[in-house]
Amino acid sequence: MSQWRQIRPLFLDDYPAVRRRWQSSHAQLRENGMEPIDAEDGADEMVGIGINDPRVDKWLKRTGWTPETPAAEPPSGESGEGATDVRNVRWVAENLTNPKAEAKNAPSLTSWNMMIWARASATNTGKFWSELYKPIMLPAKKDLETTGRQIEDEERLLGIVQQVKNMAIKDES
Repeated sequence: MSQWRQIRPLFLDDYPAVRRRWQSSHAQLRENGMEPIDAEDGADEMVGIGINDPRVDKWLKRTGWTPETPAAEPPSGESGEGATDVRNVRWVAENLTNPKAEAKNAPSLTSWNMMIWARASATNTGKFWSELYKPIMLPAKKDLETTGRQIEDEERLLGIVQQVKNMAIKDES
């Protein structure tokens, strides 16, 4: 995946007017039968954005995407493919306010890029906590209820097993 493909959604999040024009262009190209990746590239051209756009350059500098923190290669020279969403989000949550956090210590390129995005603005920080951290790291009420029912079912089953065991012991006597 090219560096631009990775950062495009982050850039568009910070530029709503550009995002709306891009989404409209993308939708039009898809309706005309263009494949998704080709439609993305076409929408970039129609809107006039790309890695060499001065607005993108300014955004890259503001958000911390510099040649020293390349988005094209994973930290530590590893692909990070083994990193899970939970691991990535946990790492970002633990390091979001850590000024000494480095790409080489991130579990994956995804987690490093996620942290750069979350640090880019107060809006992104809020989105990180509400749209990424909360759904991934905090169990939903229904999950807690399901777990509670499973524990009750397990206790009930253990009680039945104990009753059967007691009956077997009585039969042996």
